[in-house]
Amino acid sequence: MKKYTSLLSLLPLALAVACSSTEKKVEQPAPVVQQPPKVEEAPVVKAAPIDPQVKIDAYNETLSKVPMLALPPFQSSFSGAKFESSAKPALTATQEIVKDLPDGYVLEVKGHHNPAPDKAQRTSNKLSVARAKAVYDYFVKSGLPADKLSYRGVGSSEHDAKLSNDENRRVTFQVVKAAAKAE
Repeated sequence: MKKYTSLLSLLPLALAVACSSTEKKVEQPAPVVQQPPKVEEAPVVKAAPIDPQVKIDAYNETLSKVPMLALPPFQSSFSGAKFESSAKPALTATQEIVKDLPDGYVLEVKGHHNPAPDKAQRTSNKLSVARAKAVYDYFVKSGLPADKLSYRGVGSSEHDAKLSNDENRRVTFQVVKAAAKAE
């Protein structure tokens, strides 16, 4: 019985050794993966392309408010014309529009003259062309590309009855489609 007693006394020790020899696996918590914050995506809005005609209409609306440039009424030659300081804001505002014109459009500079009797009509047309060309030349000398500009004289054909004869000797601006180039 002594054998059994000594064995029994060793039993707790054996159990302790046996239990300690088996490794207890401690469950590790799953690694926390941080997700980037969810970004709200803006809804996709399909924008219609801008119609160039809308832009051109806006330009022409602006140009209709640009003060008309009156030039000396009987100047035989407008080459080298110098504009009064009162004309500078109108010229500057018009230049800004020309810089932003879409392809296929030009700024048309129109020279006008007051109504003239039939005999003086030919002179009136020449003067209206000279007025328009003087402004055209000013713009080109100011650095605007000539292919974005055109000019023409309309004589008294677009006479404005609300204006005096002196005021009808004027220059106006309009954005128009460029003429097709002959190749």
